[in-house]
Amino acid sequence: MNKMNKILIKVVGKNLVFCKYFLNRKEPNLNSTNVIDTNNIIFTDEYILSNLELVSAFIKVIILKHNINTAVIQDYEIFRPLIELLKQIPEIKNLTFKETNPLPHDIYEKLNEHHLFDNLECYNMAEYMFEDLNRKGYHVELKSKVFFVSKFMHSDGLKTYSDLYYKNRLRIDFILDDIDLKEFEAFLKINNHLKIIELTKYDKKNLNDIINILNKYRKRQIKIYLYEHNGDIIPDIPYLQKLSKEYKRVYKFKIIYSEKYKEDNQLKQINLNLLKAIILIMMIMIVALLFLNKKEQQEVKRLSDEIVKVKEEIIHKKITPAEATMEEKKETSDNVYSTKYSKIFSELKKINNETVGWLTVNGTNIDYPVVKHSDNDFYLSHDFNKKANRYGWLFADYHNSITPLNQNTIIYGHDSGTVMFSNLYRTKNRSWYTNKNNQIITFNTEKENAKWQIFSIYSVNDTTDYLIITFGSNKAFTDYIDMVKKRSIYDFKVNVGPNDKLLTLSTCYGSKQKLVIHAKKIN
Repeated sequence: MNKMNKILIKVVGKNLVFCKYFLNRKEPNLNSTNVIDTNNIIFTDEYILSNLELVSAFIKVIILKHNINTAVIQDYEIFRPLIELLKQIPEIKNLTFKETNPLPHDIYEKLNEHHLFDNLECYNMAEYMFEDLNRKGYHVELKSKVFFVSKFMHSDGLKTYSDLYYKNRLRIDFILDDIDLKEFEAFLKINNHLKIIELTKYDKKNLNDIINILNKYRKRQIKIYLYEHNGDIIPDIPYLQKLSKEYKRVYKFKIIYSEKYKEDNQLKQINLNLLKAIILIMMIMIVALLFLNKKEQQEVKRLSDEIVKVKEEIIHKKITPAEATMEEKKETSDNVYSTKYSKIFSELKKINNETVGWLTVNGTNIDYPVVKHSDNDFYLSHDFNKKANRYGWLFADYHNSITPLNQNTIIYGHDSGTVMFSNLYRTKNRSWYTNKNNQIITFNTEKENAKWQIFSIYSVNDTTDYLIITFGSNKAFTDYIDMVKKRSIYDFKVNVGPNDKLLTLSTCYGSKQKLVIHAKKIN
């Protein structure tokens, strides 16, 4: 640090404010606690970095006294030494930058490296920074204005980038013209939270334009509320029913009738008793479905427990001289284990001849045999016994070769219930992925026992760009490794080269994402 700055720390309301101190006068000895005003403290950045534990302990006392949870930074320069101090103070949940310049890249990297705060407020930052920090778990609020010319942006109070990003409910009280539609499209490019669109005035063309733009940007699970005024919506009900049927998997249309219409049409409303009967029938169907769901889940659990029991009995069974061949007698204890694993596969293939491997992921419930069919659909709805079951089974991509393994072996499984890949989500917990024992996956085949070192864990919007089994060139392989490493929530510091073999685990994560783990073979 070339230049030593004096930093003033002061209490302002419920905020702890950090700013440069410029007053040119002889300062008191900062090591003498009897001259420190707890509402205005002055330290040099050098002193802070050299005495992090002492300074953080002192500030924690101030935070406790004033019930503070927000740090306000007056300029970016002093934040660079303060980041080390704030790491020591988890009580600070909110961070505000007052400088009006965009967030510098080095500070963004520091924030992206550690999730230190829940809320982050600054004047402006690059779009990729905003999106990355949100994925990291920050709630980012930008104060800079966005330029807009449309009535659409103005009416919904969309003034900043963060307004556009976080908006979850739109209310449109007018027909969108061409400019409005363009800015509606710009809004959707940025927005990541939209759930409801309320249309108090519309026509068929306008509604079609809105739906087409929503489809263009693959916005899903949107509720569209259409408000009735003086019966104006009634002639269009058949058209709306058609739309509802056509887009039933992605959009939900709902007509909001005015009180006057309800009063005028009381006799036409559905009989209340009939409605109750329908609801009762639906509840019975739901209970029956839940019962079936539970039964199938229990069947998968019972089946997996039996399979694990078979495995354990074979592994722990002592091989007698009479059972061992001359070749087995010469084998090491590890090879004897391999001999036992080949017996496990032999027993499993008596149950299911499509068994190709056994997968174990530490710190989860995943300890199952892996199967492979002639397509990637069968084991989505069938268990290890090849019986119909909505929880399915773990299966390798049907394009994969098992003997020998391809460059990338891909294994799929459902994430529902308490079986298969249901708790693979645990791998996104910091306590899990920083545990060295959890970073090693076991995936054995009939011919080989192998350990695999995790080098990337992430969730991603529904895409197939990571589902590549063979690579046409070293460059294609290197580009793939760079892509999946950049997505990872943690840097495992594992080198991966074009001669390495990969293992990829893939499952659903939420309604429209995939949870993916990549590992390389290490023995």
